[in-house]
Amino acid sequence: MSRFSFVDEGAHIPGDDHLWQESQIFIWWDERQQIGGLQRVGHIPNQHKANYWHGLMTGEGYRYLTDVHGLPLTADDRDARGLASGGQSMRALDERRGSIDFADDNTELHLRYQDFYPMDEVWEQGTGGHVEAEMAAAHFETSGRVTGNVRIGEQIIDVDGMFHRDHSWGPRDWEYLTGHRWVVGTAGPQFSFSSATMLGNQDLVSGGYVIRNGKRYQAELLDIVIGIEPDNVTARNATVTWQLAGGETVIIDCEPVGGWMFGHGNYLESDQLGHFQVRGEDITGWCDIEMSMNHRLHNQPVRLAVAAALKQGVTQARDRVGLFEVLAR
Repeated sequence: MSRFSFVDEGAHIPGDDHLWQESQIFIWWDERQQIGGLQRVGHIPNQHKANYWHGLMTGEGYRYLTDVHGLPLTADDRDARGLASGGQSMRALDERRGSIDFADDNTELHLRYQDFYPMDEVWEQGTGGHVEAEMAAAHFETSGRVTGNVRIGEQIIDVDGMFHRDHSWGPRDWEYLTGHRWVVGTAGPQFSFSSATMLGNQDLVSGGYVIRNGKRYQAELLDIVIGIEPDNVTARNATVTWQLAGGETVIIDCEPVGGWMFGHGNYLESDQLGHFQVRGEDITGWCDIEMSMNHRLHNQPVRLAVAAALKQGVTQARDRVGLFEVLAR
């Protein structure tokens, strides 16, 4: 497997590809406070552009979504400790600790994180064919503990929860991917996981791992099955099966709580935070279920998302679909 060092927490030298990108994503949940979020910073240096995603949600149904693209990329956005965009900052403090900071008119957050295990690859670099080369040439992940505070309106909430993060760089053609599944999460230092399947127009790649008390177990076979809501874009449930090197099979069942729809141009994905249970074991934790399906042929807008925020700003979680509904135009 490729090695990730502290130097890799910082910005990388761009390649020549017009679509070369670099991004960091931070997904978290505090079970006690019933609050979670997703923050992502993205750079396209050869186009001098930056973007960011910012989502917050509570177990009571509050959703907040900001999805901003086409920002000018500044010299201060890229340094040896991490990336920033539009005021959202992700910076490493040392090999296992870092900070996430952001503020807008409606929300603000200041988070500190500490990794449970070293940054790791989902699959071995160079084994994923065209889809890896076009979408995930270098992709490293870890889970850990997050603390800090979040402001929603006038309310300030202390956070003490868990997170999953990644850092990736290389060419990324958002029009190439025809669908993907990425289910990640943690129950604490004793159990964390990642699983991913990416489908391009020439090939697909799957990979994943389970971390038990700091030791990694690589998947030899992986199966991700997601139950889809009537909107055809969000998940109602998910089951992930890892057949690990050594013969062990691990299965988890996931139930989403809520989430958001994020995108890049014609590409759109759902990210939903939820809970998981390991079958046959007394292990429960939180997870993120991320998926996309490019069945829209790049020309039809999504008009309904049952289990995720689709409109930017503040929204409230909705009920199941009715017998008849008129969709937004």
